[in-house]
Amino acid sequence: MFFGLFGGERKRNADLIAAASAGNVAKVKKLLAKETNINATDPKSGDTALIAAAAAGKVDDLTSLLEKKANLDIQDNNGQTALFLAVTPGPSALAMVESLVKAGANMRLGPTSGDNAGATPLMLAIYMDAIPIVRTLLAGST
Repeated sequence: MFFGLFGGERKRNADLIAAASAGNVAKVKKLLAKETNINATDPKSGDTALIAAAAAGKVDDLTSLLEKKANLDIQDNNGQTALFLAVTPGPSALAMVESLVKAGANMRLGPTSGDNAGATPLMLAIYMDAIPIVRTLLAGST
């Protein structure tokens, strides 16, 4: 009854982002079932659950969030999207990029500040010599 007065919604939002980052699929699904705001952002970083899952390489969480129609193009405080952050050297990078591209993520969005300012996911994939990701991004841009 009093949870709303003491940050209940904010806590659920923060818990969703933390669960997605940690790869806790069961908790992500439980929080989404409670109608937690799937697109809530962390006030300090601007991360959403989708961004956190992509940054942490948690493909199962990312898939669950995509199934619930998370906003693909929200940018964190540095202008990074889930797609940009999915382009990593990690083992789940290709699966995440494929899922995000298939879901319709904007491939032109990238960081607005920092070392990668102005870069796109494709530019990052080329720089990293991640040929399968480059192919996926090029195929999705047509």
